[in-house]
Amino acid sequence: MLKSARATESSKTANFIIRELIDTVVDKVCTRNCLNLYRHFYNYHNSLNIYVSSVPLKRILHEIFYENNITISLNELDSICVNTRGQSDSQIWFAERAIRISASRAHTIIARKSKFHELADAMTTEKHMKGKGLKNVLHGKRNEGNAREFYKKITGYDVEECGLVIHSSQPWLCASPDGVVIVDGAPKKLLEIKCPVSIQNKQVLNKQGKLTHPYFEFHENKVQSLKQSHAYYTQCQILMYCTGLLECDFFVYFPNLEYSLLTIARDEAFLSQFIPKLEIFYVNYYISKLISKYGI
Repeated sequence: MLKSARATESSKTANFIIRELIDTVVDKVCTRNCLNLYRHFYNYHNSLNIYVSSVPLKRILHEIFYENNITISLNELDSICVNTRGQSDSQIWFAERAIRISASRAHTIIARKSKFHELADAMTTEKHMKGKGLKNVLHGKRNEGNAREFYKKITGYDVEECGLVIHSSQPWLCASPDGVVIVDGAPKKLLEIKCPVSIQNKQVLNKQGKLTHPYFEFHENKVQSLKQSHAYYTQCQILMYCTGLLECDFFVYFPNLEYSLLTIARDEAFLSQFIPKLEIFYVNYYISKLISKYGI
C-alpha cells in the first residue's frame, strides 16, 4: 500500500512538473508573440497620420507629471503590453490605463459639449460597479473567450491576445484590443467583441423589420454598418489609431451561437476631428485632476 501511495504521489508530482513546463513554454510563446505585435504596431505608426492639437502643457507641474508618468520608452511600452495580457485581471493594466484616455472612455469626452471639469472629476473618481453595469461586465467576461474561439472557427483566422497598447507617439492615449487577427505571421486587423445582455435573445431585425441593436444601421443597399455616432464606433477607431491597423472586426456574439460580424475601416476624417479634441481635454482638464490625485 505504501508503494502504491508513493507511486501515486510520484505520478502527481510528475504531472505537476509537466504542467509547469507546459505553462512556462506557453507563457514564453505568448510573451514573444505579444512583443512581436507591439513592434508591428510601432512600425505602423510611422507610416500613418498622427493628429495633434496645438495646445501645450500649461504649467510646469503638468510637464513634470507628463515626463515622470506618461512619457515612456519603447521597451516600457513592450513590457506593459506583455505584462497586462490579462487586462482587467492585471493591476498594472488598471494603473497605466487610469492615467490615460482609453478607447472605451473616449466617446464620453468627444460627445461632451460643456462641463469638462466635472467630467474630468468623474473620470478620476474611483467607482465600484454594481447593478446593471456589473451584470453586463460579468456577462461579457464569461463569454468573451467563447466568442473569440467561435470567431476563429467561422473565419479561419488566427487571433492573438495582447495587453494594454499605448500609442507610441501620443502616450496619453491607450487601447485594449480583444484580439489581433494574424495573417501570414503579421497583424492584419483587430477584433472587438461584444456579448450584450440586453439583446442576447433578439435578432438584428425583428419581425417588423426594425433594428433591435441600438448601434447598427442599414443603408439603402442593405449593407449593415456601425453607427458613427455610437460609442462603439469611437472605440473601434481609437483601437485602430493606437495599433496602426486599418481594420477592426466588430463581433457581436450570443451564447446560443448567433452572431453579427462587421468590418470597420479606419476613418481618417473621424480621427482628424476627434483625436485633437481628446488631447485638448487631456491637457486642459484631465492632467490637473491626475496631479491632484496622484501627485507628481
